[in-house]
Amino acid sequence: MKEIFFDKKVKLILIDVSIKNVDIIVDGVFVLDTGCSTTVVQPDFLERCKYTKNDYIEKTTFTTGSQKENGYLLKIKSFKTLGLTRRNFEVISYELPFNFQFDGLLGVDFIKNKDLFISYRNGILKLE
Repeated sequence: MKEIFFDKKVKLILIDVSIKNVDIIVDGVFVLDTGCSTTVVQPDFLERCKYTKNDYIEKTTFTTGSQKENGYLLKIKSFKTLGLTRRNFEVISYELPFNFQFDGLLGVDFIKNKDLFISYRNGILKLE
């Protein structure tokens, strides 16, 4: 699977990610969401990464495109994608809608302090 995949049919940018927790690494597919300020991870994906509710730091409220939602904040030991690794990376655990088929949303918190160039026409994403 490519690291970046442009789904032109539904206009999504799919990103391969790897999450490490102690001695386990789990790969998943996230949707790049530049409107999402904090990265959101599906609870079942976190369970596959061996994170439990005991790893949650606190309950948190965040705003989606339409309303406020409740989730849980936790720190991922190592979150890797797009050639970058963030250690102790804070994410929100939240059950995305039933028809959402991916492991999470990659928010702008992961790519902060970088320049992002997206060409939908050419299917190119550059992060510098």
